[in-house]
Amino acid sequence: MAQDRGLKLVLDQRKKAEDQAQKAWAQGVQAVSACEAQLQKLASFKQVYLNEMAQKSAGVTNMTSYLAYQEFIAKLERIAERQEKVLDGLRQRADELRGKYLKTRQDRQIIESLLEKHRKERQAAEARAEAKLTDDVVSSKMARAAIERSRA
Repeated sequence: MAQDRGLKLVLDQRKKAEDQAQKAWAQGVQAVSACEAQLQKLASFKQVYLNEMAQKSAGVTNMTSYLAYQEFIAKLERIAERQEKVLDGLRQRADELRGKYLKTRQDRQIIESLLEKHRKERQAAEARAEAKLTDDVVSSKMARAAIERSRA
């Protein structure tokens, strides 16, 4: 019983750690999604400028304007490359947080299985004690009945 109280305290700590790890993992996944959305916005923004540049180049456009478009598109590409590196880091971090969550969940499950094992052992011990008590009562009644028969 005292051991179970200790295990229950440990289980509470494991549950809290698991909850924290799960929240951290969810935040990591959310950061990846936000970064992916930013990358998508950059790609669509770049496409808008490419289309605009194509339209203006089909007509008469001065070289300065064309170079400005090219420079801006190159800048968008550099930003997208940096964002891809950030995204890779966020994905790696999310994977690490997932691993940590899975580990804390496994730790909690181990403690729960120990508590369940102890509960089953207690039930088996109680069943054995009850069976022994029943056997003792039956034996006692049979002994009394035998004594009564021998007196008669």
